Amino acid sequence: MSRIFRTTLRLDPDKPASAQAAALLRRLHEERGLSYSALIIPAVNAYYGKAPADEHLRETIRSIVREELAATPVPLGPLLQALKTSVPVSSPIQTDAPDDDDLDGALDSFGS
Repeated sequence: MSRIFRTTLRLDPDKPASAQAAALLRRLHEERGLSYSALIIPAVNAYYGKAPADEHLRETIRSIVREELAATPVPLGPLLQALKTSVPVSSPIQTDAPDDDDLDGALDSFGS
């Protein structure tokens, strides 16, 4: 005989997040004809079962950022003159690229 994990889910209609979850579960249950378990299981697994950040993905993102930062800057002189701004055409362009620590910090801030 299989061992079934049983639990009770209580959603308080006085709490907005709980009320929204209850409404979504009811609607999906009626529309799809699925049990509440069949609706909740993939949601829990998708939300809490995320794998740790993949280093290959981080390196791919670093590579893309480096390529974009190394791209030839668009000449702003004619654009600024067309807009009749008072910004000098010969304003310096920052060319120093971020190192891996800078990119890791930026990736960490996005949760990657």
